[in-house]
Amino acid sequence: MRGVGLVEVLLSLVLLSVGLLGLTKLHVFVEQQSNFAQQSITALAMAEAQLEAFRTRGASGGTYAPIAYDDITTGQQTHGMFQIDWRVTELDVGTSPLEESAQNEAKKIVISVSWPDRFCLDCSEPSHHLSLTTIISQYSEFD
Repeated sequence: MRGVGLVEVLLSLVLLSVGLLGLTKLHVFVEQQSNFAQQSITALAMAEAQLEAFRTRGASGGTYAPIAYDDITTGQQTHGMFQIDWRVTELDVGTSPLEESAQNEAKKIVISVSWPDRFCLDCSEPSHHLSLTTIISQYSEFD
């Protein structure tokens, strides 16, 4: 007997469909991971831009208005799906040799960016977070 029987054809179709199902699942996984990577890069760029605005105090000629050192305080902003929060605390870095009291010459800034997962439809809280921390001096190189 020559040719291919019905059982062989059905078995090859089952194996082919299992392979295609695996490729489909791989495609969905890769799409989710690339979306997360893109959102992480966007969040990092937003956090870095906010830190740069504080560091340069708006002197870089960007989209930020000039910021005085005393005006750098805790705050938040929303950009689309991204929530940017920054916490500013005063640091006592020591006393001046000419004065008896400690001076607040530096501030610690922690910027956190959070955003929801695109594939989580019933999430009430953002599921992804990114934080950057820096310390800035009251003395700016741009003054």
